[in-house]
Amino acid sequence: MANWNNPLLSSTYTNFLSEVKARDDDAVTLNHAGTATNLPTNAKKWVSASSKFQNWNGSSFDDLVLSVSGGGTGLSTLATSRIPYGNGTGALSSDGNFVFNSGALGVGTGSPSVLGHFYTSQNATTEVKVDNPNTTDTNSRAKLSVIAGNATAAINAIHNDSVSFGSNTATKVNLYYNTSAVLSLESATSALVASSATLQSGGLAGNSPAFYGYRNSSSDQAAFFRQDGSCDIVRFDKSGTQVAFIDTNGNLGIGSGLGTASAKLHAQASSGSQLRLAYNASNYTNLDVSSAGNLYLNPSGGYTVQKAPNAALADGSLSASNIVFYLNEAGNLLTVKAKYADGTTVKTGTIALA
Repeated sequence: MANWNNPLLSSTYTNFLSEVKARDDDAVTLNHAGTATNLPTNAKKWVSASSKFQNWNGSSFDDLVLSVSGGGTGLSTLATSRIPYGNGTGALSSDGNFVFNSGALGVGTGSPSVLGHFYTSQNATTEVKVDNPNTTDTNSRAKLSVIAGNATAAINAIHNDSVSFGSNTATKVNLYYNTSAVLSLESATSALVASSATLQSGGLAGNSPAFYGYRNSSSDQAAFFRQDGSCDIVRFDKSGTQVAFIDTNGNLGIGSGLGTASAKLHAQASSGSQLRLAYNASNYTNLDVSSAGNLYLNPSGGYTVQKAPNAALADGSLSASNIVFYLNEAGNLLTVKAKYADGTTVKTGTIALA
């Protein structure tokens, strides 16, 4: 285009017009063609290929950067994937650990491995916060949702109400430990299922438990709580063997291998004591039944003390093979009354007290 040393005094009239026109074209187009010569220092140029302005420093062109106060970024270059952010009135800043790379956002990392990757290596908490500080209105809440197909999991906090975690669709919710599900919410009727150590609950059909916990497997239950059916209301097992239970009649059974509790309290053991009443660890009485069905009272103190009434018990109050003692203080006698096995014969004997 123009040679900015022209026109000269020696220029002909014809050349003068064309030389002035060339300079006008350069000025209007900001030397868009880039072929002008002998430009004055600080002449401007527009480079359409890279959409930028340049400034002539007297020997070459320098890129011009539009400042933030002038409506620009203040940047002449920006590394791939970096996200620019404000820096006051200075040029926008960027950081290699704040990037958007192949559709993934990285905060604290320049190599995000998932859609949103937040990374900090520190001896403190790395936190992502969803915060609604409104404490005035009853509907104030904060919610984080994760959606895949028809499954939606949500963490929902409601001011002055509750914090909940779960699914708003008919999908199972699992809690994992070391890649294995250890606690599951399977359905509305089976509330909790623990895979190897803890807990199951829910209103299940038939004789299935409404609640049970176990240690290793479903055959090694530690406790049952049932809502219906004919099975025990509460049951405790050790290593797969029942050790205590409360049945549907409200009877408490204690003892390994005891299948049925025949009384409100039924304790069974083939070795050791079956029942102990204790004052403390050293003072107690054991009540034991032998293999022949005989009852033994074994007080640690050596004495068995019984209160004796002062009046005779009516014969009709005794059942077959019953025996009763009572005091006859006026006669200084201890009276023994027994009803024989026929259920009719009653005999009375006395022991004189000195």
